[in-house]
Amino acid sequence: MKCSRITRLIFSGLIFLSVFLFSSPAYALITGFINRDTEIKIGEEISKQVEQENGGAYSDPRVTRIGKSVAARSGRQDLPYSFKVLKTDKVNAVSLPGGFVYIYKGLLDVIGKDDDMLAYVLAHEAEHAAQKHVIKSIENEMSTELILSLALGKSSQTIQQMAGIGWNIIQLGYSRENEYDADHWGVSDMILAGYNPWGAIQMLEKFKEMSSGKSIEWLGTHPNPEDRIKKLETDYAQQLAKAKNKYGDK
Repeated sequence: MKCSRITRLIFSGLIFLSVFLFSSPAYALITGFINRDTEIKIGEEISKQVEQENGGAYSDPRVTRIGKSVAARSGRQDLPYSFKVLKTDKVNAVSLPGGFVYIYKGLLDVIGKDDDMLAYVLAHEAEHAAQKHVIKSIENEMSTELILSLALGKSSQTIQQMAGIGWNIIQLGYSRENEYDADHWGVSDMILAGYNPWGAIQMLEKFKEMSSGKSIEWLGTHPNPEDRIKKLETDYAQQLAKAKNKYGDK
């Protein structure tokens, strides 16, 4: 009886502490509690919905080869990166927690046979996963109850709830800071993998042309293509100059 009362008191204390921490400014300092295995499970759960909503997905040897080559230079090597094509004519690409990267067939058609542009798109998306952009946002959005459920090991339902939060975040779009971050490290990855960084500039030029000609929904959540080009030309001025000498004009 005495032991039972002590146990209840300890448990009550933990609940109180959790409520205090996660409902106060201190919560902003508490990050990183979603581990790698959970991160991958969240990505797997979201991937089911992504594929279902876009008519399925298929593997493409070229996409896989280039994707794996740039991901091998990314900021994280503990993720099982995968690269697939979504069966839709939309011009887009998306990255999920755990390293699940999709390029839409519409964007692949726009890229055509240019491996450098494809490398930029896939490296950009892989870096969203490597930098944990969605995972960090999920952690910021999780309720006290959801955090406690995760801590107590109620995994299946909790994963589904976190996946729902993650998919909403992805649909709303990354922050502009996240996009610049993925651009910067993505171009670094493609250079290290042996691709011409001018492919990134050329891809962004295409996005710029497309944004003036018709409405593309995801462009509204991204920094202006012109601003992204200017930033990359500043960040990688030396590498772009070397690439021009090596490869010539694209």
